[in-house]
Amino acid sequence: MIFIMLIICTKVAMRYFFGTGIVGIDQISGTAMLYIAFLSAAWVLKKESHVTIDIVLAIIDATARRRMNVVASLLCAAVCLIITIFGALEVWQSWVREVRIASEIEILRAYNLAVIPLGCFLLFLQFLRRARGGVIEGSFGKEAG
Repeated sequence: MIFIMLIICTKVAMRYFFGTGIVGIDQISGTAMLYIAFLSAAWVLKKESHVTIDIVLAIIDATARRRMNVVASLLCAAVCLIITIFGALEVWQSWVREVRIASEIEILRAYNLAVIPLGCFLLFLQFLRRARGGVIEGSFGKEAG
């Protein structure tokens, strides 16, 4: 994130003082943010640091809450697996057809897309781990104790 901030500030300063920026900074920063989001999502889930709306969970007992969390984790795992499969197929098609992103720096679209099935696969594994933990241990991260 600091790298992204620094290169964008550099581009703005160069454009202000010299009338020209650095080619490709917007594309590089956008790609970096995509990678950060998809590669950090599973880590955030592992730490139970994601945003939750627990209006319903706050009024039910611990057993029902655990069951709802297990079901939600399994549903989310299924969605992540579907995105992983279709994402991987799209990455493969983009790679085989050599589809390029039409912008300042022409790179293969597969490079940008590859992180989506990878990140969703890591999320899939994390949701399975979370569901298993709820079934075996009877709790999730912050609820333990």
